[in-house]
Amino acid sequence: MRTWTSTKTFLKSASEESKPREVAYKTITEELGGLPGISGIGQLPRGRQQVEDLDQKPRDKTSVPVKNISGAGKQHDPWFRLLSYCKKQASDWKSAFIRDVKVTPEPMCVLTTDRQLNDMVRFCCNPVEFKPFTVDPTFDVGDYNVTPITYQHLLLENRRVGKHPSMIGPVLIHEKKTTETFSF
Repeated sequence: MRTWTSTKTFLKSASEESKPREVAYKTITEELGGLPGISGIGQLPRGRQQVEDLDQKPRDKTSVPVKNISGAGKQHDPWFRLLSYCKKQASDWKSAFIRDVKVTPEPMCVLTTDRQLNDMVRFCCNPVEFKPFTVDPTFDVGDYNVTPITYQHLLLENRRVGKHPSMIGPVLIHEKKTTETFSF
């Protein structure tokens, strides 16, 4: 239930001279005449937090917009953080998981381990015995698309079925589903 506009107006004016707890109490006792004088639940203030929220001053609209990699004007840019994590992990490539971050023309990132890359070379590139890898661009996670690459591990075998298990390989995180994205 929304708080009535008349109650919000009184809360704003009363918050200039009193603390939020006192403002909520004054609104109920003085402005509304106590609980018997209330004609609807929307007349009651929700509490101190509502008074504090109404008392906050609006942001300056003339400030410089935030520039970031994703271009959406967000305060916490996930692509910028991902790029910084990639730089931190670049010191030790054997344990790195974030392998490549590209921000132009479209932000995208490749996540993989050395083991996954070695397995894909062994099981997908051998001309004698190989299995194709699969690319499944179906997962949407908020504003981003997650494209996992899977392959069959030819050294392992399921005892019941007698087939090789599918293993997850590199993962691509991106914003668009274009030909350039998947060729990357």
